[in-house]
Amino acid sequence: MEIIVSLTNDVKQFVHVAEEIFKDISSYNYYKDEESIQKFFSSKNPFWQHAEYKLFIAMQDNQAVGRMAVIIDSAYNKENFAKQNFLKPGNQNNWDFGGKLRKLNFAEFSNQKTAFFGFFEVENNFVITKLFFREALRYLKKKKIRKLIGPIDGNMFNNVGLLQNNFSLLPEMYMPTNPAYYLEHLEKLKMKKHIDILAYTIYLPNYQAQQNKNPDIRIVKFNKKEFDTKIKAVFDIYSEAYGKTKHWLYYPLSFEEFYYQVKDLKEVLDGELTLVLYYKNAPVGFVYCIPNYNLIADKITAKSKFFQMLQFLWYKQTIKEARLILICILPNDEHKRFGTILANKLLLNLKKKGFTNCEYSWVLETNTASRHLAEKLSGKVKNLYRVYEMNL
Repeated sequence: MEIIVSLTNDVKQFVHVAEEIFKDISSYNYYKDEESIQKFFSSKNPFWQHAEYKLFIAMQDNQAVGRMAVIIDSAYNKENFAKQNFLKPGNQNNWDFGGKLRKLNFAEFSNQKTAFFGFFEVENNFVITKLFFREALRYLKKKKIRKLIGPIDGNMFNNVGLLQNNFSLLPEMYMPTNPAYYLEHLEKLKMKKHIDILAYTIYLPNYQAQQNKNPDIRIVKFNKKEFDTKIKAVFDIYSEAYGKTKHWLYYPLSFEEFYYQVKDLKEVLDGELTLVLYYKNAPVGFVYCIPNYNLIADKITAKSKFFQMLQFLWYKQTIKEARLILICILPNDEHKRFGTILANKLLLNLKKKGFTNCEYSWVLETNTASRHLAEKLSGKVKNLYRVYEMNL
């Protein structure tokens, strides 16, 4: 039967495609969080004040056989253009002291515009993938896009990259998983590596954490009740740290957009695993870690929310794996060891709570500071993820 790829404005239909494709493969269903995807594409999301998207669906014999989104983020493109051109000889005069671009060379800027593809799910049929990219490239060329990279589900707050190994393992919370044939499809399209992302695993029983002895350092729990009062300090640390280090996917965002992206994390927050570091009574770093609730997802079988919560609270006690999602320290020579101190406190708390493994992800292959920290914590690379690129 003929395969038809078309645009859709129906986000619910787009979201449900994954369930239809993987309905017989339970290991792929649990992480396709339909509610969070619908929330991301909601018009209430401040992200869409500087970005736009198109949703593609593939149908065959009245059955959905694939989906893909393309996203153009003007904030990312401006930030990426600035990062690249600041390093070019003679271009430093375009920058003010704070590292912001005073003026853009728009002729050059238009030649560097990038789009993301993401929310990519497809049956094992290369023809479908080929049709997706044919239609996507037609649209993107009209928008004067010069490069396509992905999979990136919109921004760094969502899934990034294709898993390259360990396809049978359950992923940690908020980490992507995919069948191995996805790699074959993108390689057949002649897509090349853009960047690799690493996931480290730390075996906790053997880990010997060092206690902090600096009297000027205070590490406090980040409890649910304090979420709305402390989140602004976390945002300020995040913005300064990522802005100054010029992280690969970073772009300046408002507090409103940041809060929209992270507010739901409040529901899975564990105060002993989310910590804020104060130095001389000023917040200078934080770490965010959560248990791997994916391990008990298939055990939550009750139909009512009340009994689902009871099941969740019961099985939650059996989880022995956690994921260190983010550790962020203000960039300052005085703060160099604070990342290790904060991580030590987190791992000590995990051991006390009976956890046996902690995954530190994701870590860019180019992020030498984070890779050094992971190795200092006795972390070993477990999973590899890849982001691909294609020049248009």
